[in-house]
Amino acid sequence: MQSLVHVHLVYGPRIGIRARRTPFDAGRICYAGWQWTTLRRACAESVLAGVERERELIDHYRRTICPDESLVQTLLVNDGRFRLIDDNRRYADTGGPDGRARLLGVADLDEIISGRYDFARKFDLGHDARVLDMLDERLR
Repeated sequence: MQSLVHVHLVYGPRIGIRARRTPFDAGRICYAGWQWTTLRRACAESVLAGVERERELIDHYRRTICPDESLVQTLLVNDGRFRLIDDNRRYADTGGPDGRARLLGVADLDEIISGRYDFARKFDLGHDARVLDMLDERLR
């Protein structure tokens, strides 16, 4: 159970107050996960239809800090038609104390190209431009 008041500082100062009621019950369960998702067309269409149909749910998420880490999962899992896999095929090292993705470099190249990922983040030319050059060379 969350406290009544929550202070969120990681992505800018925000103060949240726990909602007295939520749109969740035994018929609609709240789920959460990564904001980075890979969806096939049928899943994306289901999410869009859910956004149009589920007004109470959308109104609830308008008042949350990170709706993109729960709305898509909640709509898809409650839909029940899809076989969902907890793997977004993205490489990001989020093992730091604040959960933010660490900047990637040449030392990460073997993991990035291991074949387990379709995408990787975060890159910064000022941090290690060589890794991007090496990825470009590999694609040629």
